[in-house]
Order: sequence, then C-alpha cells, then structure tokens
Amino acid sequence: MTDPERLVLHGSFTSSSSYKPMLFLALGGLPFSFRTVNLKNGVQKQPAHLAINRYGQVPVLQHRGLTLVMSNVILDYLARTTGTFEAGNEQDRLHAREWLAWENDALTNVARVRHFARFRPDVPQPIVDYFRPQAEAALDFIDAALAGDGWWASGAASPTSGASAAWCSWPRAA
Repeated sequence: MTDPERLVLHGSFTSSSSYKPMLFLALGGLPFSFRTVNLKNGVQKQPAHLAINRYGQVPVLQHRGLTLVMSNVILDYLARTTGTFEAGNEQDRLHAREWLAWENDALTNVARVRHFARFRPDVPQPIVDYFRPQAEAALDFIDAALAGDGWWASGAASPTSGASAAWCSWPRAA
C-alpha cells in the first residue's frame, strides 16, 4: 500500500497535460511516484482508470486521500499544499490562477494542432488550418509575456510558468 503522504501521479510521457505536474514536481524537488497510463492502448478508458478519473484522461494526482484531475487544478493544489512555487500574496496567487485559466483555454489550440500532426494524420488539412492561427497567436502571446521575464533563471517559477513551459518546450512547427 502506498503511503498517503506520497504524491502519486498517473500520466503519460506523451501527454503535455501530464508533463506540467511532472515538471512542477521535478523542479520543486518533490518526491513522487509515477504510474504510467498507456494512452495508445486506451488504458485511460478502462474501468480501473475511470474509477479515479471519470473523464478518462490524464493526469491524475493522488495525495492524502484525495484524487485530483485536470493538470491546472493539480498545479494549484501542489503549490498550495507543498508551498513550492506558491505566490507570496493573494494578488499574485490570483494572477497565477488567471494564467492557468488562460493557458487552459488558449493553449488548447496548440494541443490540437500538435496532436493532429503527431497522432492524427487523417485529420483534414482545413481543420488543422483553422486551429493553427489561434495556436500561433497563443504562442506569440506567451513569447511576449515572458520576454525578459527571467522567471526560470530567477528561481521564481510558479504553477503558471510550469504550465506555460509544457507548451514552450515543444517546437512551434507541428
């Protein structure tokens, strides 16, 4: 049986949504266990996984008897619970949550374009072309917002920077 204090992350190495909490945990030096969910084989749709995530997705974090789903909810929980990368005041905490909400909305288009390119060559090009300008606009916005910010080098990383980094780590071309 797993220690209830142990952070247990269920995810996939091919999932940007799983990458975000993995990056947070690694950069924060937080010990955790990783349980691979094989998306290609459809494990996320099997009863055992659906029992911990009704949406049939990754990631899932289990900690202290709680089960959390959705990467940005997990990032917020980790910051609040562990104190790692937690903002120093309420305004900054709210600002981080704003970024997480924006990232969840705007960068979904980046995920679509990249998913189509990597895993779904059968998707008609006009559909990809529809999402591409929105994806590029989101990446341009992040580039402008982070230009000269130095959040990685300063040690002032946050749940927000980890969420953004998951997308910035992929090349633009999809």
